[in-house]
Amino acid sequence: MEGSLYAQAFVNVVDMLSGASKDAAYEAAYGPTYVANMQRANARRAKHSTQLNMAAIAQDKIATDTLITIKQSEAEARAKVLAAASGKEGGSVDAIKYQTEVNSTVAKQHNARSAEQLLEEQLSNIFMSQSTLLASKDPYINKPNVGMEAMKAFSNIIGDDGVRGQLADSWDKFTK
Repeated sequence: MEGSLYAQAFVNVVDMLSGASKDAAYEAAYGPTYVANMQRANARRAKHSTQLNMAAIAQDKIATDTLITIKQSEAEARAKVLAAASGKEGGSVDAIKYQTEVNSTVAKQHNARSAEQLLEEQLSNIFMSQSTLLASKDPYINKPNVGMEAMKAFSNIIGDDGVRGQLADSWDKFTK
């Protein structure tokens, strides 16, 4: 008898070291739960990183609009200085100023459309991660119970809270 205990202990140690102790029962019990938990964690991480990307896109749009405004001001100032240095004034300076305003407006509109498209892509990513989060349920929690669903439907038909309580109590006693 002692020899068989020693042999069993030796086999257990070898199984533990080789990783063979994770048998089919262990995988059946904890594998689906682990997979579901990892899916939910990955979906949460994806959603969070997408939200950070959206904030970065908004900040980038503001920074780009500011840079466009600065470049417009620099171009107008350069045109005024060149006009003053060459002795020109009036229409040519106004034309350059108008053209820089047009270019600035077009660049800002392009920047806004680009940022809007990027934000839409990020919102799509959030929707996908939220859908994954909702779809990945723990297989061992909230399993559908046909009897309980039938009792709920029946008690809703009755409509009396006292009767519903009695039905719920009797169902609990029945299932224990």
